[in-house]
Amino acid sequence: MRRSARALVSAPPAVGRPKASLLGVATALLVILAVPSSSGAAVLAPTPYMGWNTYYGVGGTFDEQTIISVANSLIGSGLAQTGYRIVWLDFGWAGGARDSNANLVLSSQQWPDGLPWLTSWLHQHGLQAGIYTDAGSSGCNGQGVGSCGHYQQDANTFAAWGFDAVKVDFCGAGQEGLDPRVQYPQFAAALSNNSSGRRRSRRAGAPTPISALREAFCSRTC
Repeated sequence: MRRSARALVSAPPAVGRPKASLLGVATALLVILAVPSSSGAAVLAPTPYMGWNTYYGVGGTFDEQTIISVANSLIGSGLAQTGYRIVWLDFGWAGGARDSNANLVLSSQQWPDGLPWLTSWLHQHGLQAGIYTDAGSSGCNGQGVGSCGHYQQDANTFAAWGFDAVKVDFCGAGQEGLDPRVQYPQFAAALSNNSSGRRRSRRAGAPTPISALREAFCSRTC
């Protein structure tokens, strides 16, 4: 997968780096879609997400045990206590295939207990869960998960699975010629209208709200 242009903040020094590397510990970029309960207007979240992202830590190959190992490392190293609490499943959490009802298909080998179990486990340990999709029909070069044509369905799924945040990439969408000024508001609306009734929040501070960040492949005006 070709990496998009990203303004990623460098990770802090790793503490011990047990098992899966903590190189992916970083603050995320371009956090958006914060909605106070008294207003319907989206505002920029005041702080970035901080935690560990699979793409920057281990690339596109990981599974349930990888996530559990990293989560335990965040807790055991003390990073979670200092605010590095979100564990993000980036490119590679699914191949992008859909069933006859257009639901995203998971690998039982990669996620033997299912993603709802995983997000519940993370929440029980004081962490949060993030997930990735692309605003196009797939990720870069036709690979990986893309939500174009399924924004509401996927937003409903991510919320029902218990994810606290969604990273919406624009690598595949950019290659398809889509416009982020059009696509991102549509995905934002889908998250607001998720069928689980989980409201969007000013920050990912608890497992109840759901919010998002966007990561645009800016070969054009974003």
